[in-house]
Amino acid sequence: MSRGEGVMAGTKSLRRRAVRVAVATVVVPVFAVGVALQPVAAAGEDESRAASRFVSGEILGVDLDAVDELSGVAVENLLNEEPVTEATPLEFAALDELLVDLGGAEVPLGDVIELGVANQWATAEPHGTSSAAAGAVADGEGVGSGVDGEYPADLRLDLAEILGDVIPDVLEDLELELGAISSEAHLIAPDSGGTEFELTTDYEIAGGHLLLGVPAVADVSGEITAAVENVAEVLDELESQIAELLESLDALDGLLDALEGLPAVTVTGPDIDVDLDVSLDELVDDILSTPIGEGTGVELNLADSALAVDLDQLLEGGLSDQAPNTELLGPALTDTLAGKLTELLDGLAEEIVDSISESLGEVELDISIFAEVSALLVTDVLDLSMSTSLDALINGDAEFVDESTGVVVGVVSPLLGELVDAVVDVVGGLVDDLIFGESGVLATVGETIEVALEPLPDILLEVVAVVGDLVSVQLNVQAGQPEGTVLNRLVREIPLLGFRTAGVDGPHSVAALRIELSAIDGGAVVLAESEVGVNVAGDDGDVDADVDADVDADVDADADVDADAERVIRG
Repeated sequence: MSRGEGVMAGTKSLRRRAVRVAVATVVVPVFAVGVALQPVAAAGEDESRAASRFVSGEILGVDLDAVDELSGVAVENLLNEEPVTEATPLEFAALDELLVDLGGAEVPLGDVIELGVANQWATAEPHGTSSAAAGAVADGEGVGSGVDGEYPADLRLDLAEILGDVIPDVLEDLELELGAISSEAHLIAPDSGGTEFELTTDYEIAGGHLLLGVPAVADVSGEITAAVENVAEVLDELESQIAELLESLDALDGLLDALEGLPAVTVTGPDIDVDLDVSLDELVDDILSTPIGEGTGVELNLADSALAVDLDQLLEGGLSDQAPNTELLGPALTDTLAGKLTELLDGLAEEIVDSISESLGEVELDISIFAEVSALLVTDVLDLSMSTSLDALINGDAEFVDESTGVVVGVVSPLLGELVDAVVDVVGGLVDDLIFGESGVLATVGETIEVALEPLPDILLEVVAVVGDLVSVQLNVQAGQPEGTVLNRLVREIPLLGFRTAGVDGPHSVAALRIELSAIDGGAVVLAESEVGVNVAGDDGDVDADVDADVDADVDADADVDADAERVIRG
């Protein structure tokens, strides 16, 4: 055996025996704190490890970790001078093959959890450095690297379908949508002679929404629809009232009396037509389908009975800039959401009435007054018409078009002007009183809608509180720092019989998020997890081939090592 081979054998033997010394006293406590026992390299030996997985955990009894098509990548480098790298893009057709029981019916898991294409990448470099990334990332590139189109790594989770009967009556639908989920971790070995590794982690969630179906909103929509239908009925009655008013108008009677008072003049008519062009069905559709609160982070859609919450906008710092293990649906978000809902619903009834009022102001009113005036063998016509909006009529901007003909009618032309002015004033006043006045139909509509909206704020706030009880979503998920664990303290604080030890660090992991179905025993799903370590950075230098024997002798000679180790562990 050559000296090099002897050094290697001695080094490996040292590592085995050093570990045996530690195991003798710390095996139970080490596993109790959740640290995997890894070999500690002797001088000159470097090790690095990395792993990534986009989706793991358990949901509705399905162990995602046991699904081969969803497995992640894991690499390690043991004294290899070239990086050991693996990348595995994932498409999630396998979810459609997994059946879950929802309320007695088996449905594909892909129906309730939809995932976009994601990448998994890990590399273990020589000399104790490693990196990993998962989700919307390209090979060797970190989060936010502009590859979202290739690896969207998005999520749609139908929580209402999953939770089933656990969903309370105040909720009908509950979906979580998140886009471009990713994470990365890098563990860089210390400089020569050092023992401190450099760890960097990052994660990103490029936007997300919580979509809530609220049955109580449908009741409000029904009240609004009924109120607008009431307005339509008033407008139908208004047509006949305007016609009756015109027929009894003094100015019109005076004009007709003047014409009939002329020698040999016969008046046929008048024919009075009144038409209101009303299409309030479109108005109702517009009111109900236009999101309330658009751009504020909280949108209420009355037509769909849906509340959409922009999580990235409402969460201070956004989805991608949260402290480790932040609860997404915690007090910070719910308090902000409660304030937004209060602002959203404050004055909503007035806004809806304003919308109705604006649409009514654009309603077209057509009036025509037509009569034939015969004198001897000549027939003249009295032909007055007006086409105007209700707004223009009330504001006094409406105008009649006079298309009357003949000399006889011209004789009474001064009376035509009086008639036109009278029609505009009287009809405008009637419309104002019945529609827009203090006791008009709009005032009644406003009162009706205010009553319908009154319980909605409390209902929506209850819905928000319920969601936090049903599901837990943690962001920037990181385990406890391994450098504070028993094993790592042991390696650093005990000189291992006077022998120089290597720098050891890890494992460290970061996941973009963790979703736990709090209301049922449905498990938890972790998305975009990257892990680096355990990494070892050896201390360069010659190692004596006989070190194995020296260690055996030292171990026999030093009976206090076990006791010291045990005190470190148990202390």
